Amino acid sequence: AEEPAVNLWANGEEAVIRAELPGVSPDQLRLTVEGRVLLLEGEHEQEALPEGGNALREERPKAAFARRIRLPYEVDQDGIEATLRLGVLKATLPRHARTKPQSITIQSD
Repeated sequence: AEEPAVNLWANGEEAVIRAELPGVSPDQLRLTVEGRVLLLEGEHEQEALPEGGNALREERPKAAFARRIRLPYEVDQDGIEATLRLGVLKATLPRHARTKPQSITIQSD
C-alpha cells in the first residue's frame, strides 16, 4: 500500500508531524511510539456502491498502510496530542525531559 505523505519538524522542545490521510477516520488510525520511532498505521476504507451501481473505475481500493518515522529524540508519551482534521493528521510530540541538555554548575575550590 502507498505510504502517507509526511512532514516532520522539531525544535529543542517538541517534534510535530503532519500526515496526509484523505478518507481515513480516527477509528481507522493507530499511532504508537517506541523509543525514537513513531509508527503510523491504518487503512483506507473502500467506498460502498449504491444498490444497482457498477464500479467503472476503482483507483481507491481498501488498503492498509504503515509508516515508521524516526524521531530526533525520545518523546514524553503522556504529553502527545494528536488530531485528525480534513484528512490531515497533526501530532505534537513533546521532548522527554531526560533527553534535554542539562546545564552543569561549576564550583570553585
